[in-house]
Amino acid sequence: MDPQVPLDRLDYHDLRAFWAVVREGSMAGAAAALHVGRPAVSMRVKALETALAQRLFDRRGRHLELTETGSLVFEYADDIFRLGRELESALARPSGPAPGRRGHLLRIGVVQSVPKLAAFELLAPALADPELVVQCHQGSPSGLLTRLGSNELDLVLTDAPLGESDDASAVHHPLGDSAVGLFGAPDLALASRAAQHDPRLLADVPVLLPMRGQSLRRLVDSWFERESIRPRVVGEFDDSALLKAFGRTGRGLFPAPTTSSDAIERGYGCIEALTLSGVRERFYAVTGERRLQHPGVERLIRPTRETGTGQRE
Repeated sequence: MDPQVPLDRLDYHDLRAFWAVVREGSMAGAAAALHVGRPAVSMRVKALETALAQRLFDRRGRHLELTETGSLVFEYADDIFRLGRELESALARPSGPAPGRRGHLLRIGVVQSVPKLAAFELLAPALADPELVVQCHQGSPSGLLTRLGSNELDLVLTDAPLGESDDASAVHHPLGDSAVGLFGAPDLALASRAAQHDPRLLADVPVLLPMRGQSLRRLVDSWFERESIRPRVVGEFDDSALLKAFGRTGRGLFPAPTTSSDAIERGYGCIEALTLSGVRERFYAVTGERRLQHPGVERLIRPTRETGTGQRE
């Protein structure tokens, strides 16, 4: 591709049509996404190829395959339109405080499986500005990451690293980890403490667990399997706060990070029965690759940038 293509030859409407074809997988899909006719999309793609003096697609029957140049152009186009969405989001956000608010807004998504007490402790560096106004949204990992990608959130707090199927423009930053214990109402917890030395004693103790598929549930299930214990599960929960609310009634022991022991005792009246040997729960901040990060996000992820631990796995 000629590096000296004049800017006035690069029509961004043509570039957007090409970008939409790649994103949607076909001319027809792009036409539907852009609310135009298929011939209009085809004409714009041809116009872009003419302007760049390069073929962007190899046409194999009804299928389109990106050429090497087409792949390069798409990478740049994807960055261009991502930055455009970021600009719109930045301009849409109030530059000053809204009525009834002071300071700047930080929009945080917290995955529903993350313990709320741990979330507050992990986010403390980002909340250091006394003028900061925080919006916290709870949801599923996929839903929150989608909102992060569309610049509706500044940060997502999660208990699992990014996977290959997640947005390639997102990066996870390890924030810390904690041992995991089983907690419960005092009578039940004290009666279960002998299990620290003989975990098999837990076989008849009722337990409350996160839903299957959650990171903490996988860790605890693996521990039970390793100890050859078939737990007596009496409740499963999407929300960690609701799990603790049931636990405080004495209905069963529940897993939680041991770093939150004091807060769990103060807030729920529950104490630790035992620590699960070899089990550690890890937490991550997920951010988008943006030109300008929120100052609160910068405070949170700066240590991981300095140590080079921000990554995708």
